[in-house]
Amino acid sequence: MATAEANQVTQFSERMARIETTISTERPHLATKADVAELKALIEKQSRQFLMWLIGAGIALAAVIVPLLLYIINRLPAPS
Repeated sequence: MATAEANQVTQFSERMARIETTISTERPHLATKADVAELKALIEKQSRQFLMWLIGAGIALAAVIVPLLLYIINRLPAPS
């Protein structure tokens, strides 16, 4: 019985050592609150810039298409 308990304690100690090693290895790669806040601010900035470019491109496209359509409509022959 004592051997089984000693074996369990040894297995438990080995598993704990592996867990501690994994934690100490992975911890430097985890994001901190500051990292998450910085990433959130960057995403917000990028989404605003994307929206600005999208609206600007829409306005530019309209500025090209509307005169082109008016030109084409005015060039059509009048219905008889």
